[in-house]
Amino acid sequence: MEDVGRSTAKVLSALRFAKEYLTMVNLNLRIETLHPGGGQYDCFSICDENSPLVMINYNGTSISGSGIDFQDAWRIIQADPQSMAKRFCDALQKSDLEQELRRAPDSRASAHLVHIVDKFIETITAEPDQTWNLDWGYLDSPYDVVPNLSQAILVPESWKELPSLSPGMYGWQANVLVLTKNRKILAVANQATGEILS
Repeated sequence: MEDVGRSTAKVLSALRFAKEYLTMVNLNLRIETLHPGGGQYDCFSICDENSPLVMINYNGTSISGSGIDFQDAWRIIQADPQSMAKRFCDALQKSDLEQELRRAPDSRASAHLVHIVDKFIETITAEPDQTWNLDWGYLDSPYDVVPNLSQAILVPESWKELPSLSPGMYGWQANVLVLTKNRKILAVANQATGEILS
């Protein structure tokens, strides 16, 4: 597996890690693509309402969050996403953050997101020889592959009326994940509702 940049193998590995992590943690979380700086500019991220809990750097080899940091992350995640997810879940449970998260009454994204991740994994594994990519609907840098979500697909008006899962930040596009096949949009999913459009 290549060390720098995105690949179908990395996208699939990140989704498999996310499925394990989301199932173990069972909190109100969402997936975003973040560019925090410091050498990390294209990170598959699992976030709570305030901050990322896990960031996997597509352009490097690190995975960090909940006070732990691993190098050579892609090799480890590809080999055993369940054990890596467990390490991060264990670290989260030892922190005060988990107790704060469990007090949040709104878990609308949790079940929806697991459903979306499952469907995306199923879609990619059905055609593993294609070039797959996953992006966040909120496009905030030149690293994002979809130029303008509203112009690229017919977005339901009901999606635009939903509040962002990132309170006070971004907008309805922050609820959306975009799956592309060979650089063309194949499906878009709403993390707030669980709807998948293809």
